[in-house]
Amino acid sequence: MTINKRMYRLPFWIAAYFLFLLSALPTAAQQLKKLAILELVNLDKNANVEYLVSSITEAMDAKLSSKFEFQKADKRFLRRVAEENFFYKDDFATRSVALNLGLLSKQDVVISGGFTVQKSERGEILSTTVRIFDMSNKKIVAEIQEKSPLDSTIFESVDKITDRIVDAAKVVLPTKEDWQRSGGKSASTPWFNNWSLQAQAGGALYAFDYADRIRADLPALRFSLGANFPLLSSRATIHIAVVYLTDKPIAGKNPAIEGLNVATTTLMPGFWLGYQWERGAWSIAPRAGAGYAAQTIRVTGVRNESLTNGIPFVGLGADLARSFTQTVGMILSLESALQIENQKLTTVNTAFLGVSLYF
Repeated sequence: MTINKRMYRLPFWIAAYFLFLLSALPTAAQQLKKLAILELVNLDKNANVEYLVSSITEAMDAKLSSKFEFQKADKRFLRRVAEENFFYKDDFATRSVALNLGLLSKQDVVISGGFTVQKSERGEILSTTVRIFDMSNKKIVAEIQEKSPLDSTIFESVDKITDRIVDAAKVVLPTKEDWQRSGGKSASTPWFNNWSLQAQAGGALYAFDYADRIRADLPALRFSLGANFPLLSSRATIHIAVVYLTDKPIAGKNPAIEGLNVATTTLMPGFWLGYQWERGAWSIAPRAGAGYAAQTIRVTGVRNESLTNGIPFVGLGADLARSFTQTVGMILSLESALQIENQKLTTVNTAFLGVSLYF
């Protein structure tokens, strides 16, 4: 199959331009107050109540989102700012860390807090403290304290706590009704955020039908442009990537071309959709994708010629990333791309290690 050399670049550039246009779409959220909801801290590190960290934080988030209009701070961005300034998650409940994190991340409002478990004659009591910071005045505008029995009614108590937080937040956040009356538009979810650019080097290994005939050279290279896709899910990711590799026939395994020097250069642009989990500075994202392997085959020796070939592929992969600062990280990528040519199935299995730039 012969193709124009420029054609295999076309899908990559079309997809990149499409993503750029979508990310540039204006949103009303840019006019709203920026709110950071810091995850509540289990101050006792009591494993029996660790589940309340996410339960109370998510309940706060849901009720505030249903009542008020605001632009919610991105968790990854907050984490990077915290790491760069040596703010530890266990200290998010302190006044100084919450205030400074809000200032450094340029938030308008910050909500933080924590809880402890206390003993009483009637059983265990959950003591929760939540503070609301107005960053424009650098002060606490509300401090909510609630004591709740740690029993089967705990989720009723969580509702009570979050209701009090919503009531106190009226001081610093516009309700949806007030925002609409003032002519504001509802916040819209951005198509993409948390953009990143990766450059990696590694190697490739062929498997199945053509694996005994060709061997990949070192190094293989991979370049990709990635982003989160919150319109689909808060954990969804997309990547446009291109892999560069070269290979040569294995001596003695290809009688038809013995005596010729054959070298193949392959470019594999592809589009990948993933799902990301984060823990601290680490993240892992399995993904699936498809693309096109465009080959240029150069033959020298008895005859000299250059051929082109194109093969579609589907694949699976995963990325393991570690951020070091707000803008720089390291990423390990594993991929397996399935190609079918002349009714023969071959997989291109690759491993890459490199740097990731966040912007």
